[in-house]
Amino acid sequence: PEPVRKVAAGGASSFAVSVNGRVYSWGSSEFGELGHEDMNEDRDGHADELLPRLVQVLLQECITAVVAGPMYSLALAADGAMYAWGFGMDGQLGRAEAAGSCLNWMPERVAIEGVCGMAAGQAHSLAVVRDGRTFGWGSGRTCALGLELDEDDNGDAVDQTTPWEYPTLRGLC
Repeated sequence: PEPVRKVAAGGASSFAVSVNGRVYSWGSSEFGELGHEDMNEDRDGHADELLPRLVQVLLQECITAVVAGPMYSLALAADGAMYAWGFGMDGQLGRAEAAGSCLNWMPERVAIEGVCGMAAGQAHSLAVVRDGRTFGWGSGRTCALGLELDEDDNGDAVDQTTPWEYPTLRGLC
């Protein structure tokens, strides 16, 4: 067995990060939140992974941490790169092209450099970079982002689909 450095749990998913920077995932992957392309669905359409399984796509990176929202996941690499995958309907993956998509199994890089801290909310994500800048993106509903966002025709705040810098916040890493 490979020694584990950190663990994380989302809505119905679990993760382990090994001392060698490898990510293992197991649990439910209805929206691709485990990071595996070849999931077998049961007769009800649920894709589950019973045992910890290596996330192959992240093997080229030395991952230091994983956090999980209820239906999506984020990973932090030693070089400060950040990856996101899973449910992206509300922009929480930080990539405009993934917004509006339910299934994004492939961990892809978020356009933000030097990340040293991250968090996954219900439908939004946050990150702090090494120079102290703090960013947020995802669902604009319920004021969770703390941004003054434009409203759609129904009066709901629009989603922030790419990282947005908070001008009044400075983090420490």
